[in-house]
Amino acid sequence: MSGNSVEDIKRFLRSSVAGLAKDRPSAGGPEDDEPIRNAGIDSMQLIHLVVQIETAYDIAFEDDEMLLENFRTIAVIADRIVQKLGVAR
Repeated sequence: MSGNSVEDIKRFLRSSVAGLAKDRPSAGGPEDDEPIRNAGIDSMQLIHLVVQIETAYDIAFEDDEMLLENFRTIAVIADRIVQKLGVAR
Protein backbone atom coordinates (compact mmCIF):
# COMPACT_ATOMS: atom_id res chain seq x y z
CA MET A 1 0.00 0.00 0.00
CA SER A 2 1.09 3.55 -0.64
CA GLY A 3 1.65 6.06 2.17
CA ASN A 4 -1.41 7.83 3.50
CA SER A 5 -0.07 11.35 4.06
CA VAL A 6 -1.39 13.93 1.61
CA GLU A 7 2.09 14.34 0.11
CA ASP A 8 2.48 10.55 -0.25
CA ILE A 9 -0.89 10.39 -1.99
CA LYS A 10 0.06 13.21 -4.38
CA ARG A 11 3.41 11.56 -5.10
CA PHE A 12 1.62 8.27 -5.88
CA LEU A 13 -0.83 10.08 -8.16
CA ARG A 14 1.88 12.00 -10.04
CA SER A 15 3.80 8.78 -10.61
CA SER A 16 0.69 6.88 -11.71
CA VAL A 17 -0.40 9.63 -14.11
CA ALA A 18 3.12 9.87 -15.55
CA GLY A 19 3.12 6.11 -16.09
CA LEU A 20 -0.23 6.17 -17.88
CA ALA A 21 0.33 9.35 -19.92
CA LYS A 22 0.50 8.61 -23.61
CA ASP A 23 1.11 12.06 -25.08
CA ARG A 24 3.63 13.67 -22.76
CA PRO A 25 5.20 11.17 -20.41
CA SER A 26 7.35 12.87 -17.80
CA ALA A 27 9.31 11.57 -14.87
CA GLY A 28 7.55 13.69 -12.29
CA GLY A 29 3.99 13.75 -13.56
CA PRO A 30 1.78 16.84 -13.79
CA GLU A 31 1.68 19.68 -11.29
CA ASP A 32 -0.94 19.33 -8.56
CA ASP A 33 -3.37 21.85 -10.12
CA GLU A 34 -2.70 20.97 -13.77
CA PRO A 35 -5.50 19.02 -15.47
CA ILE A 36 -4.34 15.44 -15.88
CA ARG A 37 -5.83 15.56 -19.37
CA ASN A 38 -2.91 17.88 -20.25
CA ALA A 39 -0.58 14.99 -19.40
CA GLY A 40 -2.30 12.87 -22.06
CA ILE A 41 -4.74 10.96 -19.84
CA ASP A 42 -7.82 9.91 -21.78
CA SER A 43 -11.00 8.30 -20.48
CA MET A 44 -9.64 4.75 -20.68
CA GLN A 45 -6.46 5.69 -18.86
CA LEU A 46 -8.55 7.47 -16.24
CA ILE A 47 -10.33 4.18 -15.54
CA HIS A 48 -6.93 2.49 -15.14
CA LEU A 49 -5.91 5.28 -12.74
CA VAL A 50 -9.07 4.77 -10.68
CA VAL A 51 -8.36 1.04 -10.44
CA GLN A 52 -4.78 1.76 -9.35
CA ILE A 53 -6.05 4.15 -6.67
CA GLU A 54 -8.68 1.72 -5.40
CA THR A 55 -6.12 -1.07 -5.23
CA ALA A 56 -3.36 0.97 -3.62
CA TYR A 57 -5.57 2.52 -0.93
CA ASP A 58 -8.17 -0.23 -0.51
CA ILE A 59 -11.02 2.17 -1.24
CA ALA A 60 -13.88 2.16 -3.73
CA PHE A 61 -15.40 5.00 -5.70
CA GLU A 62 -19.17 4.80 -6.02
CA ASP A 63 -20.84 5.19 -9.41
CA ASP A 64 -22.08 8.68 -8.51
CA GLU A 65 -18.49 9.76 -7.76
CA MET A 66 -17.24 8.77 -11.21
CA LEU A 67 -17.46 12.27 -12.63
CA LEU A 68 -14.64 13.95 -14.54
CA GLU A 69 -14.74 16.88 -12.13
CA ASN A 70 -13.74 14.51 -9.29
CA PHE A 71 -10.65 13.38 -11.21
CA ARG A 72 -9.60 16.59 -12.95
CA THR A 73 -6.29 17.28 -11.17
CA ILE A 74 -3.87 15.61 -8.76
CA ALA A 75 -5.07 17.98 -6.01
CA VAL A 76 -8.75 17.13 -6.58
CA ILE A 77 -8.08 13.39 -6.71
CA ALA A 78 -5.91 13.56 -3.58
CA ASP A 79 -8.74 15.37 -1.75
CA ARG A 80 -11.16 12.58 -2.71
CA ILE A 81 -8.74 9.92 -1.44
CA VAL A 82 -8.12 11.85 1.79
CA GLN A 83 -11.88 12.08 2.37
CA LYS A 84 -12.29 8.35 1.88
CA LEU A 85 -9.35 7.49 4.13
CA GLY A 86 -10.17 10.06 6.79
CA VAL A 87 -6.58 11.37 6.72
CA ALA A 88 -5.86 14.61 8.56
CA ARG A 89 -4.79 17.36 6.17
